[in-house]
Amino acid sequence: MEKEKGRFRRLGTMIDCSRNAVMKPDAVKKWIDVTADLGYNALMLYTEDTYEVGEEPYFGYARGRYSKAELKDIDAYAAAKGMELIPCIQTLAHLNAIARWPEYAPHMDIADILLARDERTYTLIERMFETISECFTSKCVHIGMDEAHLFGRGRFLTRYGDVDRTAAMLEHLERVAEKTGTELTPHMLRRYFAVTRWNAGWPLELISQALGHKHLDTTIKYLGILDDKLLEASREFYEKHSVNYGIGKMP
Repeated sequence: MEKEKGRFRRLGTMIDCSRNAVMKPDAVKKWIDVTADLGYNALMLYTEDTYEVGEEPYFGYARGRYSKAELKDIDAYAAAKGMELIPCIQTLAHLNAIARWPEYAPHMDIADILLARDERTYTLIERMFETISECFTSKCVHIGMDEAHLFGRGRFLTRYGDVDRTAAMLEHLERVAEKTGTELTPHMLRRYFAVTRWNAGWPLELISQALGHKHLDTTIKYLGILDDKLLEASREFYEKHSVNYGIGKMP
């Protein structure tokens, strides 16, 4: 019998337990059974507000949130199957479900985005992490912070004025790390770097090298380059360098 060796340390799936419905614990366990049998060793549980947080009764209220006991039970079940259960939470945006409650009005900047630089925000995040550290054995946690397009454009703007929003977001990221003792590996900023360089006209080869990709195809997929953009880039490269080979332009 041959055994395959994976190219990645983690191979997993993600279950969205925040939008439309929250998967029941027994259903999560069935998913763990199926994916473990297929060779997966990780499961990311995406929960925006659908998990119990101490001293925050309205966090996930009437949303089918997981209790701490349920999370511990799922985590133990996953571990018994050789699978790492990874919490995926949100520490900046995608928190529209709690914004409906007056309890969280002081925490919000605008829309579904938390108010950076406000200590109430960091107290809430600290309590989120208390649940995570209590209920999950994994030392990896996905902290979100994606798609905060209106960050700094609400109450933050009224308080602090029109500041450099990138710097303010980095400041928030550092505060989250400081408050929770988290060691950050910011994939979001890595992709932001790649996309801004691509839009600025950097050649794919240089971006690929900067990201440490072994294959150019990886960079193409990472950037989500469509076929027409790739063809255009290829055509520009060809026409720029075709003179070196003594050949004409592409038809």
